Amino acid sequence: MLFICNPHSPSGKLLDRNLILNLVEFCHEKKIYVILDENYIDFVDPVEEYTLARYVDKYENIFVVRSFSKFFGMPGIRIGYGIGCKNLFKN
Repeated sequence: MLFICNPHSPSGKLLDRNLILNLVEFCHEKKIYVILDENYIDFVDPVEEYTLARYVDKYENIFVVRSFSKFFGMPGIRIGYGIGCKNLFKN
């Protein structure tokens, strides 16, 4: 597995979507899963230019992790969710 945090915490550095997609394609060929932590992506404008959530069906090796506690100001409540293709969730 490869873990990528975008944007990075605590620096806030944002990786280019094409750079991450190149890594995802490489990992897909090698059968490596990519866990993409997008917990701070809602602070980016526009989100659509940087998120990889819409690519989960194209690349079945991506799992995007997000959180409600960062953007919505709920630090004491640890609620998050994941976005992935159906095949990742098969039994």
